[in-house]
Amino acid sequence: MNKIIAVNYMSALPCPISQSPESELDAFCNNTFKHEMGKLIAISVIANLLKVDRSDINFTKNAYGKPTLAGQEGHVLDFNLSYTGSWIFLAISTEANIGIDAELIEPINIDTASEFCVGREIKMIKSNPDKSIENYYKLWTLRESFLKIMGVGLSYPIKNIEFIFNKDRIKFYNKNKVVDGYFFKVYKLQNILISLCIRNKNFPEKIEVYNSLDSFNQAFNKNQYQNVKNYAEATT
Repeated sequence: MNKIIAVNYMSALPCPISQSPESELDAFCNNTFKHEMGKLIAISVIANLLKVDRSDINFTKNAYGKPTLAGQEGHVLDFNLSYTGSWIFLAISTEANIGIDAELIEPINIDTASEFCVGREIKMIKSNPDKSIENYYKLWTLRESFLKIMGVGLSYPIKNIEFIFNKDRIKFYNKNKVVDGYFFKVYKLQNILISLCIRNKNFPEKIEVYNSLDSFNQAFNKNQYQNVKNYAEATT
């Protein structure tokens, strides 16, 4: 089973998302809040999949801070979280390692692509002005999804990586050599681009979308998921 779950936590935010610059304290509080929500959502989904109590779910981290499920004896499970705007994206697999990155499509100076892209990619971005910004975000999120499946963060030399789009296939290169064993797919939800990296070809057909925490809670056993809603209510 490979799945992507998207939860809009806007209604549970301690304060509305503002387009104006926020204070450092507001930024810290919102960042802490959404990451705690992501953790609780991941715990809830994992507990449901493994048919165990939420209190039995514990995480550990690798040297770069990537969280993994502790004590996985007898089963294989990997997960990854990404946050953008008011959305939390959870990629979860009982089959293979998985990584996800999501970004709002916003106006951007496409010349900054030279900071992480290589020649053919930059040419692709600039060759189609109508798709240049979307292609920019595709190439960025694809890189991020790979870095996150590896659990290495931006310490990895990202200019060694190259993605070439060939119809419905994404070819992955590292130091100009084709890399096998990593498979990529790009999804779109509203104005958000989502890239998935997985170690098999069993891509989810679509994203499982919950437009509120209430709808997320209602989709699962309320006894297991009540803590998610309680946390949101306690912090608003």
